[in-house]
Parts: sequence; structure tokens; C-alpha cells
Amino acid sequence: MRAQLIGDLSPKEKERMAVLGERLLIDESGSSGLEPLSSRMPRGDKSYIAGWANLRASSLALAIERLQQADDEDPHWRGHGISLPLLAIAYHESGEPEKATDMLQQSQQHLDGWLDESLTRHQGCTTDAVVSLG
Repeated sequence: MRAQLIGDLSPKEKERMAVLGERLLIDESGSSGLEPLSSRMPRGDKSYIAGWANLRASSLALAIERLQQADDEDPHWRGHGISLPLLAIAYHESGEPEKATDMLQQSQQHLDGWLDESLTRHQGCTTDAVVSLG
């Protein structure tokens, strides 16, 4: 589903993707009236995809809610923080530039942390060491 969110989509396709994203979050009770879309993905992944789909469909309030849910999910979830750039876009499109800027700053902090972790794990150094070498 994530691959389908990239690129040009018609308004009808955007709406269909938003519905599919919401179906990922439905439990088996079916109380929402939508049929659940079964998946073994972690809840954070599902919220991220639903938020992205709602952002593409211009359902900004729901996109923000879902993307925030993804970010508030388990802080040890490997995807923690991936929703921040999309949250920045959603806040920007909602006319909230201060929140958009804050999300971009948080996103940069996460990216720096991931890069440090990756370098430390694979090369035994940090981005500070790489910067000092340059």
C-alpha cells in the first residue's frame, strides 16, 4: 500500500487509499461499518500508512491524528519518528507553520540519531567524527 501512495493519484484513488488506510486500524469487531483489512504490521506502521493516505486525500485533521498516533506509538518501535516529515507537511497545509517547523526540527533530530546509530553500529564512529574528518 505504501508504494501506491507515491506519485500521481486521482482524487478517487486518493479517497480509496484513505479508506484502505483506515481499514488497517479497524479491529475485528467491525463496529465502524468498514470491513477490517487484516495485517500483521505493528500498530505504528498502520497509523503511519493511514495518516499518509489521509494526507494524500487532503483529510488533514485525520492525517494529523493518525500520524501523531504513529509517533506516539511504542517509543522503541523501529519506525518511531518516520511520521514527523509528513506531520510537518500536514501542519503546513493546515496553516500551522509553527507546528510544521517544530515537526521538521524533530525530524532532523531523529535523522541525526539514526545516522549516528547506523555509523556507530557499522563503522564504529559517530557523525561528529565524520564531520571532524571532513
